[in-house]
Amino acid sequence: MKFAFYTSTSGLERFPESERFGVWRSTHKRLMQEDVEYRRDVRRWKARVVWISILFAIAMLFLSSTTVLSAARGRSAIILNVVSLGVLIVGYAIYTVVAAFRMQEFMNVRVGKALQ
Repeated sequence: MKFAFYTSTSGLERFPESERFGVWRSTHKRLMQEDVEYRRDVRRWKARVVWISILFAIAMLFLSSTTVLSAARGRSAIILNVVSLGVLIVGYAIYTVVAAFRMQEFMNVRVGKALQ
């Protein structure tokens, strides 16, 4: 996985360091207003993260309630539910971090092309 930050946008090196974030942000805003494909891709990514978060919350509620209810079924059921909760949390965290860096990399490429 490549770690992408706005500072790794090509074309920003031409601007003073104190102005780079403002230049990146204003270019991003301009692309959001003028470039339909860019706007669609950014909105899809945001929607995808929202839906994954909603599914995560539903799964957490379900697994949390079954953990409480499985106390009567014994220790192995509780362990299985706790492990499932842990796997779900780790999977969600990995997904959101990877998706965020990929989206930042996509935006950097598009902003860099707009700055050229």
